[in-house]
Amino acid sequence: MSGLTTEQFIKARSARQDHLVKTFAVMFFAVIGDMYLILSYGPLLGSSGKAGMAVLVVTVAVYSILAVKAVLDELEAMRRDIPNSLAGSEYASHIAQIPVGLFRTLTIALNLAIAVTQLWAIFSF
Repeated sequence: MSGLTTEQFIKARSARQDHLVKTFAVMFFAVIGDMYLILSYGPLLGSSGKAGMAVLVVTVAVYSILAVKAVLDELEAMRRDIPNSLAGSEYASHIAQIPVGLFRTLTIALNLAIAVTQLWAIFSF
């Protein structure tokens, strides 16, 4: 990050990590809300209600994947663009070892698995 001091870099990175945690929290609450709706009202819905609920499930999955991917991409870019003052530090070494690609892949895979399971639950009633 050209032009950023070490303190600014650490503050920016901490803000991104905080954003990631909040994004995961919103995602998990949305999934829990979906499951509550599916289990509570799924058996009572006709085909149009099930289609509407399916749209909700797909929307939550897509936006969850996009939001988490955006934050992880920013964190990965920050890792590649570390200030020179931190280049040889333990902090930089630790950041370099974080498997951001693995987190991104797992997030996408788990969101898709949750969405498929919820869609199966909707249409199995």
